Order: sequence, then C-alpha cells, then structure tokens
Amino acid sequence: MEHRIIPILVTVVLILIGHITMRIARSDYIKRKQFTVSFQNNFISLINDFGATHSLNSVFYERCIHDVDKIQEELDGAGVIAEFIDPLSGIRGRNYQLFMNILPELRKLSGMLDNIIVANRCEQLIGLCDDALQRHEGNLDRAIDQISSQLWNPIACLGNGMRWIIWLPGNIFEWAGIISTQKVHAVHQNRIVKFIENVIVIIGLVGSVFTIILGWNDMIDLIVRFLKMG
Repeated sequence: MEHRIIPILVTVVLILIGHITMRIARSDYIKRKQFTVSFQNNFISLINDFGATHSLNSVFYERCIHDVDKIQEELDGAGVIAEFIDPLSGIRGRNYQLFMNILPELRKLSGMLDNIIVANRCEQLIGLCDDALQRHEGNLDRAIDQISSQLWNPIACLGNGMRWIIWLPGNIFEWAGIISTQKVHAVHQNRIVKFIENVIVIIGLVGSVFTIILGWNDMIDLIVRFLKMG
C-alpha cells in the first residue's frame, strides 16, 4: 500500500486544486453576471426615459457611460456587429461596437426623433444592444450551471486541477506582468492549444488511475517497457 500513497496524494491534491479553481471561476461568472444585469437595468431605465421625454436622463446616462468600456469588453464579440449599414448616411461599417456607439448616438440624435429614419435607427440599435445583453446573460447562466453541476465531480475536478498545472507557467508570467492578460486569453482560446491541452489531460487522467491501481514503481516499469517496445 505504501507505494500507492504518493500517487493517491498527488491525485487528491489535484482534485482539491480543481475544486478550488472551479469555485473561483463560478464566483467570477456570478460577478460578471451581476455587473451585466446592473448595466442592463441602468440602460433600460435610460432608454425608457429617453422614449418618454426624447431627452437623456443625466443620472442614468452617466452611469452607463461610466461603465461603457467595461461592458463592451465584457460582451466581447457579442457586443460587436460584423457589418452595419448606417440608414442616415448609407455608409457600411465593420466591427461596429454597439455600446461604444449607441450612447454618443443617443445624445446626438435626441433632438431629431421626429425624423422617422432617425427614430428607426435608434430603435434598431437599442434592440441590438438589448439582444446582446440578453444573450450574454444566457451564456453566463449556462457557464455557472455547468460549473455548479461539476463542482463535486472528482473526475471533472481532477481534469481542472491538471489544466491549472499546465497553465501555471503562463499564469505566473501574467501575474508578473511579463505577458498581458489578452495574450494569455488568446493562447487559451487557440484551437490547437486546446486540443493539445485536452490530450495531456486525458493522458494524465488515465495515468493517474493506472498509477493508483499499479503503484508508483510498477507504473514506472510499465512506462519503461512501453518505451523500449517503441
């Protein structure tokens, strides 16, 4: 039994690490949803007042403009229109950032709503903004539910613990300010990198099971024999 203690302890530690990282991730998703809902409430209040008075409520506008950069970053691709045609000028735009544009547009067009084209444009942009927020909240809810369902799954926790170990060097460079958060996120989202990561995790999971069953020494002997066969 003694030769199995080390792999068992390593596996338990990885499960604990995975459980903790999943809790942290769920907490982060919850905070992001709370921020998104708060922004949406202020935005809806701004739009409702705008529709009733045809002027911008300074309180709600200041709250929205204060967080517009953060909500645009939070929404990421969900808050960007790949292609947009301005009905006033007929100009075709690409990668149109919804909230970065809609708030200044509302201020500029608030006195022109008698023009049906202006009114339709505002209504179109407001609808797109509301849809983007609703979709993003749905995505966050699904992410929270998925993590919650796996929180006490030892296999899922073990896999996440291994992922944390795999990404630890990159995270250290990020924490030290050597690599930007954007670059680390881009690497994490790369399909090839994800595939390699999943292969490593699968090998690690299988290896953990066999090491616990066979013991540390027998597992090393098995690997050595396998390599000699190759």
